Amino acid sequence: NKASPPSKVKPFKLRKESKDTTHYSIIDKEGNAVSNTYTLGLSFGSGVTIPGTGILMNSQMNNFAYRYGDKNDISRGASPGNRFEPGKKPMSTMAPTIIFDKNNELFLITGSPGGSDIPAAILRVITGVIDFDLDIGEATMLPRIHKDWPYVGLEHERAVSRDIVRRLKSMGHETEYENTIGSTQSIHIINGVNHGYADLR
Repeated sequence: NKASPPSKVKPFKLRKESKDTTHYSIIDKEGNAVSNTYTLGLSFGSGVTIPGTGILMNSQMNNFAYRYGDKNDISRGASPGNRFEPGKKPMSTMAPTIIFDKNNELFLITGSPGGSDIPAAILRVITGVIDFDLDIGEATMLPRIHKDWPYVGLEHERAVSRDIVRRLKSMGHETEYENTIGSTQSIHIINGVNHGYADLR
């Protein structure tokens, strides 16, 4: 019934939405577990939407060896084993993970976005919980190191101690600082109690 003065109108604040891969881990009240890593590959994936759904199709076909046969490229992009052929799936480092204990009881659900960093991030959480008996928060926040073939550099987060970085360099590694390596989302089940932890990265 009355015009609002501009000073009273709150400006619309855009929410920043990641264009990258995401991961979620879920347990429902019946104990069903889901570990899901989802990606479009690129910002809008293939740019194709399934009619009537609003669901974008990914661009994972680019995970095949799109430079197959290029003798100057030694990366996965030219890999003979990953070349585009009928009946094959493209290489992917996505690794949604569900672990059961020795009694076949649900023990740990985890996963991460991060492209080629994904396996290193997940392995760090798993070894922290299983091998070092850390709680899921401690295991998640351990500093991470990642080595990716065929690249020379050994990536590490800032939290890796300088002594370790110096030692790695003395062994001949070319170390590279990375802001973050993955971002795991995990649930650790202890005596029937779900302990969830969202990576602070």
